[in-house]
Amino acid sequence: MHPFLAEYYYRLRLFTGRPRDGQYWGTVDLRPNGGGRTWLCLYLLTAPNRGPLLEVDDRMEISVVDLAARRLMPAIPEGYERVFVGEFVEESYPLRFVPSRIEPACPRNR
Repeated sequence: MHPFLAEYYYRLRLFTGRPRDGQYWGTVDLRPNGGGRTWLCLYLLTAPNRGPLLEVDDRMEISVVDLAARRLMPAIPEGYERVFVGEFVEESYPLRFVPSRIEPACPRNR
């Protein structure tokens, strides 16, 4: 890890309910970004008869989150389909979310 550029503590805050008045549901700590400069690509992972997963890719690591269990998984289980959702971009706070329908810069096949 780079001693000065590393952004160690990424957290995914989960909410449930309607978009405008959702309630806090939990936090999942993501894998550390050892490089620097935030660039997070989000992918929804779905499979028949299984709960949804979220894949969060930064420049160095991939985190897979079980949304129902609110926990980090070691890898993507077999049988899941991957759909690009959007990305968080910027080189400093605040991050800007760019949905998948607006010129994505994240690789679709990473």
